[in-house]
Amino acid sequence: KKAPAKKVTAYDLAQGKEMDAKARLKAKFAAKKAEQKIQESDEYDDAVLRANENRSIDVVSASGVDAALDALTVEERSASPAPLSGKAAYAAFEAEKLPELKAEKPGLRKQQYADLMSKLWARAPQNPQNQK
Repeated sequence: KKAPAKKVTAYDLAQGKEMDAKARLKAKFAAKKAEQKIQESDEYDDAVLRANENRSIDVVSASGVDAALDALTVEERSASPAPLSGKAAYAAFEAEKLPELKAEKPGLRKQQYADLMSKLWARAPQNPQNQK
């Protein structure tokens, strides 16, 4: 006699479907990984086979910041410095005028010098508000 066939339950069918889904996913990811590996090897080959352009003739060589800026600028660099912001302009003005003010009016307190400097700054041509 033949052995009776095993009865297939709903659980067995669900397990079969789950195993099929896992196998399909595994195959899909394996194919994706193989494709990515091929692309990476192509990129690597391109990088390796590219000519070294580090020593080409068109390369600018300069040592130091000023020399590099001179070599890389298309237009002439202006000899005059860039316009100063308000605080920087005041600091430059103060560094220039405070010794003169102290020589003219010795013995004043720091706050008195500061007040005089602010009055001078209000009328100074270096003040960006006066240049408008």
